[in-house]
Amino acid sequence: MSDFIDISSHNGPVDWAAYQAAGHSRVAVKATEGSTYTWGGYADAVRAASAAGLEVWAYDFDRGLGDAGYFLAACASDGVMDLLDGIVLDFEATATAADGTAFMSAVEAANTGKRLLVYSGASYLAERRLPYRPGWEWWCAAYTAELPAPPAGWPPASFWQFTDNATGPWISGPVDLSHDLTPAPTPTPAPTPLPVHQEDVMGLTVLYADKPGQPHVGVIDGHVICPLEAETETAMVKAGAPIIPVPLAQHQALQNLAGQ
Repeated sequence: MSDFIDISSHNGPVDWAAYQAAGHSRVAVKATEGSTYTWGGYADAVRAASAAGLEVWAYDFDRGLGDAGYFLAACASDGVMDLLDGIVLDFEATATAADGTAFMSAVEAANTGKRLLVYSGASYLAERRLPYRPGWEWWCAAYTAELPAPPAGWPPASFWQFTDNATGPWISGPVDLSHDLTPAPTPTPAPTPLPVHQEDVMGLTVLYADKPGQPHVGVIDGHVICPLEAETETAMVKAGAPIIPVPLAQHQALQNLAGQ
């Protein structure tokens, strides 16, 4: 996935269509700070970014133990929770391990189904000793030439905010920009088509596809046929596949063909 921005009240308006057209597919939006401040523009930004087809995260700038309840209530009351793909704890400044853990635990307990991330520098995570839990992702803040190693107990960063001075025609003024370090998803290979051949049996057109371990599975007028053994017929009935009656001569011919 491409680089992405994060925005707050410090940034100018974003042309989301132009941002998306430039190849960007994600944004993080500041929603709250502590348990008293909500950015007035965050809900509109979330709605507009989501409408543009972007993956949208919302974050709280950690200020204490009451943050999670305030954040979750704001997202719910403003009607944007269902539009979010991720929830981020901005863990810096005065944040402590106790309130960081409390925030993440409360969000987990809310069963939002969102991606859960911690944004922080490697040294701050190590200094504050915020313990890692499986399922969290680290979004590393580091304006350095090299990505820092993760602190003890943490996995490598999934995302790397490498500058706070990016520019683009889709925003006025500088903005934070981050790399996505997660591996690209492996595309699912298209299934290999089975070899199909057609036979005319006693006036019936039968299409056969040879499957490994199950030769001569066929279709007559859209219905599956195969060697008419008792086990096969029972399995077909259980699967809801129709068993089609055919005249005796055709039945014997089909059995003969299926046994080839």
